[in-house]
Amino acid sequence: MTKKKMKNKNLIYRSIGTFDENTDENSRTISGIAIVFDSYSRDLGGFIERIDRGAISEDFLANQDVIMNVDHDNSRMLARYNHGEGTLQLSLEDDGLHFQFEAPNTSLGDEVLYNVRHGNLFECSFACYLNRNDIDVIHEDDQTVHVIKNIRALLDCSIVVHAAYPDTDVQARNLELAEKQAEEDAERRAEEERQEEERKTKIINDLDEKLKSFYNSINI
Repeated sequence: MTKKKMKNKNLIYRSIGTFDENTDENSRTISGIAIVFDSYSRDLGGFIERIDRGAISEDFLANQDVIMNVDHDNSRMLARYNHGEGTLQLSLEDDGLHFQFEAPNTSLGDEVLYNVRHGNLFECSFACYLNRNDIDVIHEDDQTVHVIKNIRALLDCSIVVHAAYPDTDVQARNLELAEKQAEEDAERRAEEERQEEERKTKIINDLDEKLKSFYNSINI
């Protein structure tokens, strides 16, 4: 890398969202979205920001060393993703970068888990390297928007006090509860589909009856 590129390379911290909590006392799993794509941030000081879906790729993610911290403090590490291995799980989805980890059996892990469960901590963040060529500055509806097209390096994800992006999600959850919720959602969708089919069948039957009545009226 040339000196010019290094000079233009900037470290940024972005607090990017909220997380939900689950009060199940048996779960130590904390999960959510660390980076949200195609969502507008809150005002960051005269501009808002949006992260493009193409800013991160699977190949990029496989080569990162990412720490899950509290408030971007490396001395308060909760988990770590190291080139696809480690106690922090990261996965790239359509809506953003998802994460999951087990809160460690330490005083810090207990503290974070307590604050997540009780709603005291409900936002997450990330730190990364960018340079000036990674950002497009555009104007939309009289607002200046910085569109991040490319992330050079992802350094950490953090549980933080305040966030800039409102659309991320983090939660302390229990796998059984998550599966139960998925089953309930599937049942709800199946019921909605059944009702829709009944509605369509009724419309067709009503039309058939009207056609029969019409044909009878004209002696066909």
